[in-house]
Amino acid sequence: ISVTLKMGLGLIGATLLNAKLPGRGLFRVLVMPPWVIPIAIGCIGWLWLYNGHFGAISGLGQRLGLLDGPFEFLAYRNSAFWAAIVTDVWVGTPMVTLFFLAAMQGVSRELYEAAYVDGASRWYRFRRITIPQIFPVIVSMMLLSAIWTFNSFEIIWILTQGGPRGATTTLIVDTYKTAIANYHFGKGAARAVVIVVLLSAFSLIYLFALSRLNKKFGSK
Repeated sequence: ISVTLKMGLGLIGATLLNAKLPGRGLFRVLVMPPWVIPIAIGCIGWLWLYNGHFGAISGLGQRLGLLDGPFEFLAYRNSAFWAAIVTDVWVGTPMVTLFFLAAMQGVSRELYEAAYVDGASRWYRFRRITIPQIFPVIVSMMLLSAIWTFNSFEIIWILTQGGPRGATTTLIVDTYKTAIANYHFGKGAARAVVIVVLLSAFSLIYLFALSRLNKKFGSK
């Protein structure tokens, strides 16, 4: 879910940044903070937002009549799960956006001009020119984003420590809790080996996909 949201929002953001729209410079500035701010500092800010008693989200929900009273987003399984996803997407989307933007700016303007002369709509140009031209970057970022999301530890640990009732526990968090918090070093080491194997598999898939894409698109 997190990877899908990052890819979708990154593609939308890059498209807006690449278009000649008013306020484009301001939007480029606003994209950077989630990526520049240390993850720990950003997560502390989200802890404040998710707090039921003095958090901005709960307060806004009560004012709009969506909540009957203070709501602790990190205290319930479903809300904590989505809260962790929102935070992870907030952290990871800027990187995806910048990579997509760089790829879009590398597309030849002559292709767009020729399509425009032929009467192609903006959606047609985006679907038939932009997406195929940046497809290798899309695949690469999808695989890299999956690896980065799998490795995510700070966000979940700071927000929920894997709770409530394991709703946000990942293999990385579970390994840390097993080995460090519960002192089960043998089980923790076994889980660490599994993580290494999975990440190695992800890396091989990424390298294989990158090699295939280079052969397919690099020869054009």
